[in-house]
Amino acid sequence: MAATALRILGIVIGVLVALAAIAVALVVFVLDWNWLRGPLGERATAALGRGVAIQGPLRVQWGRITSIHAEAVRVGNPRWARQPDMARFD
Repeated sequence: MAATALRILGIVIGVLVALAAIAVALVVFVLDWNWLRGPLGERATAALGRGVAIQGPLRVQWGRITSIHAEAVRVGNPRWARQPDMARFD
């Protein structure tokens, strides 16, 4: 009786772990990463002390080495500068 209960408990835990792994995989590989443009720009703005905006698409390529690609990134100049942008990256 106890062995049967342990077997059922093991199966239930195994199914739950498998479902969690599938959910994580779906989020990681299907997620539209563009919603992170605003928060990433805000963090970069706070770190640099000048405005940073990611205006183009944001892509994440998963692999042994994961890479993040951002297009149309703008880094602002300080207020006293003549040009509004210190750098623009397409």
